[in-house]
Amino acid sequence: VCFSAEAAPPLIVPRRRRAHHPPPIATQYANSPPDDARALLDEVRRFAPTMRAEVEQVQGGRSRLGLAMWGFLPWGEMVTGSWGAAREDVELVLDVAPETELAAVEEEAWRVATDPLATRWRRLGAALTALRIAPEDARWEGQNEELAHLLVAQALTGADWARGFRPLSGGLSPVLLRHIREGEHAEVAALARVLEGLEPRAAVLLVEELGGAANGRAVISDVTAKELTNIALALMFFGEQGRLWPYFEMPAEAHDPRLRHFLTHSIAAGRVDPMAVIDWVRDEALPDPARAALLRALADYSEDLLLPQTRIAVREDIEKMLAGHPSAAVHAACAYLLARWGGLERVLEIERERATTLPRTASYRWYVEKLGHAMAVLPTVADGGEEGAIGGLAGRVALGMLPVRVRQLERCESARDLVEQGGVAVPIAEIAPQPQCPAIYVNAQAAMRYCNWLSEANGLPESEFCYQETETGWQPVEGFLDKEGYRLPTEKEWEFGCRVWATTPKPWGESAEIGKRYGWFLPYGAPRRLEGAYHRAPNGFGLFGMLGNVEQLCHAQEGGFVRRGNSMFTAPDLVSIYRREPYRPEPRKAMTLGFRLART
Repeated sequence: VCFSAEAAPPLIVPRRRRAHHPPPIATQYANSPPDDARALLDEVRRFAPTMRAEVEQVQGGRSRLGLAMWGFLPWGEMVTGSWGAAREDVELVLDVAPETELAAVEEEAWRVATDPLATRWRRLGAALTALRIAPEDARWEGQNEELAHLLVAQALTGADWARGFRPLSGGLSPVLLRHIREGEHAEVAALARVLEGLEPRAAVLLVEELGGAANGRAVISDVTAKELTNIALALMFFGEQGRLWPYFEMPAEAHDPRLRHFLTHSIAAGRVDPMAVIDWVRDEALPDPARAALLRALADYSEDLLLPQTRIAVREDIEKMLAGHPSAAVHAACAYLLARWGGLERVLEIERERATTLPRTASYRWYVEKLGHAMAVLPTVADGGEEGAIGGLAGRVALGMLPVRVRQLERCESARDLVEQGGVAVPIAEIAPQPQCPAIYVNAQAAMRYCNWLSEANGLPESEFCYQETETGWQPVEGFLDKEGYRLPTEKEWEFGCRVWATTPKPWGESAEIGKRYGWFLPYGAPRRLEGAYHRAPNGFGLFGMLGNVEQLCHAQEGGFVRRGNSMFTAPDLVSIYRREPYRPEPRKAMTLGFRLART
């Protein structure tokens, strides 16, 4: 009797004795072509307990029984790529097959499993059959690489298939860990699911893998940082993000910053759920450096990924942190995130509302002065580290979070006049078309005049002004670094604010792609245009645009003035903390020269 695939009638049990009985169901399978055998699978499952005895009675050799079994083995033509169905089929066939047939089934399974022309799920199903028969076969040691490749390539169901290969996890897990390390950020989630299916201790393995760069203080390469970032993304998938917060910390000592920056700017590329990142940011126990880093990471997502009601609630939370969080890094990261999501005017409005003359309390590391300059208070030696450009500053100093902007400089007519008297090679509006762009064509005379004007506007007594007008122009007063008035930063202060304890030539490592997130560098052939406020990410001290966009005027170590930083005309891979150039008040040289405020 041979049933067709289109209509498989139920097995008929006669009410009375007949002259001709239907053949045993095992015999029906043995005599059925492969295409029809699959149609009997449901009936086989119903009668599985009695199948072994019937199969052993079948005569006619292995080939006929084999044809029947090949029809419904998981690597047969009629089966989909589902591990759930495959597992049932494998167990059923091996349960009813006679012992004399298992060796033949195993060899056929090995043949299909190693056939490069077979489909992935057929090869996986065949491998599972062979593994079920002979898990101790020595040939498995040479298949780890190929099996891992098949599991990874079977993206949608790879995790389910991996559960069947748990007896081989000792050899497969290291291969999958290597795939996670060396893969692209977008592949990590799928790879982590496969590893989870294969190894119940997957999270422990990942923690051990990541542990070699404790707190990001080891000197590592960009390649190593990218690999460790992939491991960290996989841990986020397993809900082990709490283990990663130390890697976002900025130790108050010289350290390599690569891992911290790669982690921050790979979260979106790794397809981590933005709502999960938002929940982590809201966690009150989260360390401030990690909160600031996650806020910068959120800026890499589109706000459109959030539902409208969720979007409103998230914006409200970010605005509250922007207005009231004591950390300068968190405040700056909130401003950056809101600006990226189209809320620049709201950022400026909140900063105007919070305008004061000093930080509100001793715990606050930022404040906004009366005319809208946001100031970040830098760490000192008392906060950790040794005195020096890397270790810290002896006294408490605040730096402007942003360079002085066009709109702000225009409010001081005398400083604006000094800029114009210095000469303008290209119209300012052509290079800085927005009022929130950095002020350019700055000369030392205009910068010193502006600082004094700002000190006066904030109600400071003249005795605390840092500069004075003489017959030869504006000059620093004696002991100006001890005055409370606004001034230009020293080279040491500027470099410390730019470096953030990093030991690398760039404060983010060597990656030009990451550098573009922190500074504006003009693409080849693009119009000469400066970027406005909050368009690029702040650093760990809450300072924007320390490298890129405009160079910045500072007090030189040997006296006089010096240009520090890089402009928009610098190639991203040539950016360096160490770059310094003598100050010359020439229009051509000053086209991308701005300045940043400082205050003792």
